[in-house]
Amino acid sequence: MDYVSMFANILKKITKILSLPFVLIEVYSGRSDYSNYNLFYKVNKLLKRFALKNIFKSRSFLKTSPKISVIVPVYNTSRIGLTACIDSVINQNYENWELCIADDASTQPYIKEILNSYIDLDSRIKVVFRKENGHISKSSNSALSLCTGDYICLLDHDDLLEYDALLEVAKAINIDPSVDYLYTDEDKILEDRNYYCEPAYKPGWSIDKLFGFMYTGHLSVYRKIIIDRAGGFRVGYEGAQDYDLLLRSLKHIKKVCHIQKVLYHWRKTSGSSAEDINSKKYGIDAGQKSLKENLSSYTSSQLNVNYKGLGCYSVQCDIPSNIKIDILYKSTISKNSLIISQLDECLGSKCHNIQSYRNIEQLSKLFYSSSSDYLIIINDNCVISEQSGFLKAIGYLGMKNVGFVGPKIINNAKLVRSSGLVFANGKITTPLSNCDYSSNYNNILNSISNCLGLDSLFIIVNRSLVAQKDIQIDSKSSVFFALDLSVEASNKSIRTVMFPDFELQYNNDIDYNSKEHRLSAEYICSKHSNIVDSFGRYSNININYIEKNMRINPYPEESKYFISDNSDF
Repeated sequence: MDYVSMFANILKKITKILSLPFVLIEVYSGRSDYSNYNLFYKVNKLLKRFALKNIFKSRSFLKTSPKISVIVPVYNTSRIGLTACIDSVINQNYENWELCIADDASTQPYIKEILNSYIDLDSRIKVVFRKENGHISKSSNSALSLCTGDYICLLDHDDLLEYDALLEVAKAINIDPSVDYLYTDEDKILEDRNYYCEPAYKPGWSIDKLFGFMYTGHLSVYRKIIIDRAGGFRVGYEGAQDYDLLLRSLKHIKKVCHIQKVLYHWRKTSGSSAEDINSKKYGIDAGQKSLKENLSSYTSSQLNVNYKGLGCYSVQCDIPSNIKIDILYKSTISKNSLIISQLDECLGSKCHNIQSYRNIEQLSKLFYSSSSDYLIIINDNCVISEQSGFLKAIGYLGMKNVGFVGPKIINNAKLVRSSGLVFANGKITTPLSNCDYSSNYNNILNSISNCLGLDSLFIIVNRSLVAQKDIQIDSKSSVFFALDLSVEASNKSIRTVMFPDFELQYNNDIDYNSKEHRLSAEYICSKHSNIVDSFGRYSNININYIEKNMRINPYPEESKYFISDNSDF
């Protein structure tokens, strides 16, 4: 009998009972924010830590125990922040680690005293005292020079690791020893009190979202050889040194693991990026420069990168002059409608053919017989809000292995109708449906995002790439044919992107519970049951996507490890 699993299940039930009052408060107060996260987090942490710390201390269930080097660049950190950070490593319930600290010539005398006291306390703690201040990239490289581990874990000097962070990393590596890069969910902790807030439950490995902003953030763990091949941290990219390292490492990374569990606590201090993402302009500029340098090899088109606010970048590719584009529109739309006129005007000589289709079977034939490079498929009357965003979306099909690009669909009141589709709780839904832009969890509405699929209302298809992989429209997929296409294509390393700069106005309701949608969803969910069961590639088990504002689930699941292939990128 698996006593550990049995005990964990009992513990989970106890957690639910103790958390119930807080759930009722949230439900009856009508809240849809994360105001009770601190309470949920502490109840879960108390019970799990009390029960599991001693059970897992032996780690007898691990086949291998990889050595993990935690690097921490330090400069004039507060006493409380520095000691709490180091203690969070010492208190790990996984023992095969080393803590490699580089003090970047701190001017506060207590820094050296604290670090020396920890050296005497634990032989696994190593410290190098730099003679002159070199900023964070040089300091991080000094810490790297001390490392002897198989994997490198990045930790900022006043942040905290959850007590089982390194154990969860080791468990993921045991599941697949070939994993090169791991990242986890995170939250924030207030500077002056033990208060946890703003949980960031992240999607699975989403390469195009990474091009929008450094969404993987904390906790990030690399196989050491990957950092060696990338050449460590680059001077001149301070403020975005972690982002730059990951972008340069992409060509060396073959497998990525997302651990869907909050294992890192980012401290909010006055003037820090945790408090205000725009606080360090030099970091924003460095990220923009790194993106432009590193992405140029992934497209044959001219590449432009602009900062758009909220920590996000807009990546744009010029449309090749010789591209041919077919427009396929449903017969219920007039050829003289505003949307067709807009497309014809935008595309000019690139528009090769405009044809209508009556049903999914006819669409499938047109899709198969087209000879154009790209296809635009329209399923109902809608209006392009801005032509520039539409042209940027077409240009993004020039990125390597991007097969489908779609818009952020809104109504005239600026409420979101669709922002890409996900599987959630056995249903097909869209995040943040009927919400305004203020409900922008994890930058979903502001950043380029990979998604499982797009709403069939309007999609742009890289037909030549999709045809090369022999992917066709399934006539049984009905209203969710675009989702079905995307899922089939993803199995052949073709990506689907929601492009937020492209806004499409559609004033009718998209009723995912209508009979037609329901029957089509049942077919899609049955056909792709392996993805439905795993909650979808770009979902997170800790988020309730069915709720209007994507509430967090009050009872976070046990850790889930989603391992993705990056070798074709």
